[in-house]
Parts: sequence; structure tokens; C-alpha cells
Amino acid sequence: MREQITQKAAALFNQFSVRSITMDEIASSMGISKKTLYTWFADKNELVEMVYASPLQQLEQDCLKVIRGASNAIQEIFLIWQSVKGTISLMNETLLHDLQKYHHAAFERYTAFKKGFLFQLLLNNIKRGQTEQLYRSQIIPELIAGFQVSVTGINTKQEINHHQLWPQATINEQLVLHYLYGLATIKGVRLIEKYKKEFSEQALSA
Repeated sequence: MREQITQKAAALFNQFSVRSITMDEIASSMGISKKTLYTWFADKNELVEMVYASPLQQLEQDCLKVIRGASNAIQEIFLIWQSVKGTISLMNETLLHDLQKYHHAAFERYTAFKKGFLFQLLLNNIKRGQTEQLYRSQIIPELIAGFQVSVTGINTKQEINHHQLWPQATINEQLVLHYLYGLATIKGVRLIEKYKKEFSEQALSA
């Protein structure tokens, strides 16, 4: 039941907003009493943490698992992106505002994921890429990793979509490629093209 409640809450939060959906509405949508809902979750804060904060621990494990099989730093970034893009796409400006204002623990968990885990992942990747001569030696790893973390998850639709309504997934993909091309040596660019084609073919066949 706890998992069912979590899934239903996630669907409602993502369709409307965290702020606008009440515990009463979640219970009603599932055909259960509010008392039953509170048997599984002490309050809305706990439910919001379960929906948005708890999966981050699994996401960290998934990222560490996939990069162990990466042949080089550029393949590693593509694999990391495949792992995190679903979660990052959900974390739009409205959601982050609601979490920061009304559900601080969940917001802090997401912030820790970005500024702690994701920063270290990117920092290690940049250093690996420089060792492999795939990334330019002039790059300052700490600076660029910090910058990339700062823009990750920002919903840029309003700023970018002046003339054409690009899907958020397209925007995010373009920003990742922009990041990679900015790092890469000539040798690295060849690998970006290789993995870009491979991952595009995988997405089409999925």
C-alpha cells in the first residue's frame, strides 16, 4: 500500500503541483480513507520526501554502477545522463520552489545530491577525461564541474523558448552536448559523435 500511495501521489504532484494537492485529495483519488493514508505516512512532508528524495539514493547507486562499465570519460557522461535525465527533467522551477518553501527536507536532499554527489561525479569525470586526453588540459575541473551542477535541473523553457517551443528533454540534451563539446579535444569530439549516434539508435529501438 505504501508503494501504491507513493506512485499515486507522484502522478498527482507531477500533473498539478506539490503545493496544490492535499492529503485528502490523494486519499480520495485512491478510494481510501484519510485515516488509512496516515497509517502509512505521518504527514505530507514524509510523503513528499518518499516521492522526490528517497529515489535519489537509488539514483546514486545506479550512476556508480553504470560508470564502472564505461570505457572512457565521454561514454561515462552519456551513461550518467541516461541515468539522471528522468529525475532532472522532473525537477522543474515550480517543483523546486514548492519543495524549498513547503518541504525543506526534500529540497535539501535534492540540493545535497547535486552539490555533493553530482559535483563529485562530474569532477572525477573531467579529471579522467584530461588523463585520457579527451578533454582539454586548460579546463579547471572544479570550476567547470561547479558551473555544470549550478545549471543542471534549471527549467530553461521560458528563457530559451522565445520563438519555438522546444521540449524540455530536447533542451536538456542540447545543453549536455554543449557541455561535452566545450570540454573535448579533437580526439574527444570523435568519441562524442560515436556515442551520440549509438545512444540515439538505442533510444529509437527502445
